[in-house]
Amino acid sequence: MARDVVVRTKIPEKHIDPSIMHFQKFGIGLPILANATNVAQASGRPPAEELIRSGAITRSGFAHITAAHLGVEYSPDGPRPHLLAKHVHRLTDTPIQPLPAKPAGDFSNIATEFRGWQEKPGIYVACEPSAIAAINKLVMRPGIDKSQISLSTSKAIHKSQFVAKSDFHLKNAISGLASKHPEYSASRIITRPQIIGIVAIVAIGLAALAYLPAITMLAFHIVASVFYLSVTLMRAAMIVPGANIVEKPDLFSPRHLTPNRELPVYTIMVALYKEAGQVDELVHSLRKIDWPDDRLQVLLVCEEDDPDTIFKCLSHSQDERFQTVICPVSQPRTKPKALNFALPLAKGEFLVLYDAEDRPHRDQLKEAHDKFLLNNDVACLQAPLFIHNDRQSWITRIFAIEYTTLFGLILPVLERWNCPIPLGGTSNHFRTKVLREIGAWDPYNVTEDADLGIRLARSGYRCGTIRLPTMEEAPPVIHVWFKQRTRWIKGWLQTFLVHTRNPIKLTHDLGIRKMLFFHLIVTAIVISVLIHPFFIASTIYYGIMLARDTNLNSQAAIILGIDIFNLVGGYTTYFAVAWVTLKAKQREYLRISIIWIPVYWLLISLAGWRALFQMFHNPFLWEKTPHGLAPGKKNTR
Repeated sequence: MARDVVVRTKIPEKHIDPSIMHFQKFGIGLPILANATNVAQASGRPPAEELIRSGAITRSGFAHITAAHLGVEYSPDGPRPHLLAKHVHRLTDTPIQPLPAKPAGDFSNIATEFRGWQEKPGIYVACEPSAIAAINKLVMRPGIDKSQISLSTSKAIHKSQFVAKSDFHLKNAISGLASKHPEYSASRIITRPQIIGIVAIVAIGLAALAYLPAITMLAFHIVASVFYLSVTLMRAAMIVPGANIVEKPDLFSPRHLTPNRELPVYTIMVALYKEAGQVDELVHSLRKIDWPDDRLQVLLVCEEDDPDTIFKCLSHSQDERFQTVICPVSQPRTKPKALNFALPLAKGEFLVLYDAEDRPHRDQLKEAHDKFLLNNDVACLQAPLFIHNDRQSWITRIFAIEYTTLFGLILPVLERWNCPIPLGGTSNHFRTKVLREIGAWDPYNVTEDADLGIRLARSGYRCGTIRLPTMEEAPPVIHVWFKQRTRWIKGWLQTFLVHTRNPIKLTHDLGIRKMLFFHLIVTAIVISVLIHPFFIASTIYYGIMLARDTNLNSQAAIILGIDIFNLVGGYTTYFAVAWVTLKAKQREYLRISIIWIPVYWLLISLAGWRALFQMFHNPFLWEKTPHGLAPGKKNTR
């Protein structure tokens, strides 16, 4: 981890700030203390904070030394959660919020009181540099018994408070969105008006097919072509602006807008389940990220019934950046529920979500931070996801083409057009305040990322993209890929149903232009996935008829023409988009695999129909994707 260069100072030793002078007795040299004093005068922060930011001491080390200096106990783990849960009344009615950055003299901002086993009163104090004056007043208060006082870190006390209220946080993780914003929750699969509308369309279609089969088939092809053709035209419109975007040199400069000392806290969240084999490599990768250690928080979110992964995560707890969060077992068993459960612990101004197999670029957080600073209306940034095992099998090669095209060209063009962006499932960078404001993730949506991108747009925020990638693993075998794709399409179906419950409000929230793009990006794509096999079957059927009898009636000829036009147009525009993107991303070796796209799309359609079936008999099933299947990786199945 790169450190800031120590600022040379000519401040005499006698001018070192008294609040940190005692650190000399614990092995911190006078030049370092003088430097911290000098920098603090320029920054306005406490000198002890500058000591921590320079890397001279950790936050737990600061609390330990301060406790020794004041003659009170140091408690690295904070108060025992069950005592807090039993005795502290204010922990039972409001959500835990991150401790304030600059506590006032009021001791309630820094201290948590409780009574122990023998009803002996005790006070745990969050020892932060900004609270030193208040802590000194508390310790020196007449009549205070120092044996009652224990100093700990904000992190430890906050975690104890969190565990004490775990039942509340679990309930909020499951039902928070549904209670605050029920119109956005997928806990209700489909509304009565939607049922009536779908039944009416199906009934009219079946009746028309029974009495006017030829005209009905033609009408079906025309209506279906509206959705299919709209996606094709949108893709064609992306080729030129997309080529301009992908062919530009990387705009990210290593000269960041903010010096290391001024960077805020950034939280990384990783949801893990049955991922013990991935933890060591994940932690190794996250430790490479270029961000000040004292302002990087990593929450490893595990499930209570997964002891192997929990044990692996706890083995890295000696690193103060890493914290293991254990989510109780409950329904729905989904990733977004686990993320919601851990969200109250996030203390970062910004938050990024990664998966167990992710290997993010070391400068990705700094690029995201710079873009957030330059765009106040951007609430989320999507980093590109690239596949590292793209040569393993034919399915990983097509998957790599799909990801390269989506994250390298399609999403950046949508950003330029100021459209709603359906987020990818990982490497989403958020403004934490906005994420909380809109209700965070929907625990019932199995593609929570796409839904969140639409909800952000409906709330008036923009999503954008950055350039530095995260390397990911593609499923190398069909049965793993098929279950993953089923879940994705099922989540898109959920997103479609949720956001079309009230079309008038959707239009009001997004405006007409963005509403139309929503239907292009979500509705048209979902319908295209489902109707694609029918176009193929119809083309084959009418093609055989044409081969046997050249005198096709006009309706059959029109249907055959529509089908051929849709298929050729769809394949051609996707080939063009992929061809341009693969060249720009130095992946020309994948171009030959584009020929497999028709087979791949047919498999996606099969997964789509499986997803539609699951929507009605197991809507919240999360078919987890096993990782570690690439060569050289540990198998976690």
